[in-house]
Amino acid sequence: MKKVLLLTFCTLLFGCFSKQIDVVAAEELAKELYENTQISELDDCTRSQKRINGLNIELEPTFEASTNFYKEILRQEGITEETFHYFKSRLKETGLRHYYKKEAFSLFVTGGMMGEIDGILVSHESGTQPGQSFRLNGHYFIVIGSKIKENVFYFTGS
Repeated sequence: MKKVLLLTFCTLLFGCFSKQIDVVAAEELAKELYENTQISELDDCTRSQKRINGLNIELEPTFEASTNFYKEILRQEGITEETFHYFKSRLKETGLRHYYKKEAFSLFVTGGMMGEIDGILVSHESGTQPGQSFRLNGHYFIVIGSKIKENVFYFTGS
């Protein structure tokens, strides 16, 4: 219960003091990514951990068995390099650091630290709104915050 109250407080706080996000650009990117059937998760690859579709990737080939060179993962997932680089750069230029596809929603992480995240959620079905909270990929507990516009909401997660 304390965790839910803390997340609710953070949601309200982020809803009031969040970074400026170009909502139109976010909606456009959300639509493009949502319509791409091969990508369900992608980050901008600017931090130490880089991911695509739930898999950690490396941008440079290594000889360690535990790493995944991105070209191999792209081939495995049926994603062209051109598509990967296009969406990776679009995330970077919009400041939308990490993308997740969940049912009829696109989630963009814009910030966070120490296991906490915040960002925006875009609904792709008219009139479809997320519940108050849900689990994302079995890892994050997402709490929906204030409405930015009809199909766009702030969220926090831990």
